[in-house]
Amino acid sequence: MKKFFLLFSVICCSTITAIAQEQSLQETARGFMRSGDFDNAILVLNRALEQDKKNLDLQKDLALAYYYKREIMQKH
Repeated sequence: MKKFFLLFSVICCSTITAIAQEQSLQETARGFMRSGDFDNAILVLNRALEQDKKNLDLQKDLALAYYYKREIMQKH
């Protein structure tokens, strides 16, 4: 029973850590987008998507970063 509890605890902790890291990467990317640094935002979002390819919020942010980057490049 103790081994099961220990295994369960380790799985829960690693899952929570992965989610926190993913959210941290997303917040970092959003900070880059707010400052107009779309290239770095795209890099960070792609790294976050490597961890969770099906995360719709990350995919939306990535599409938005590409959109804003295109808009800025066309105005110059």
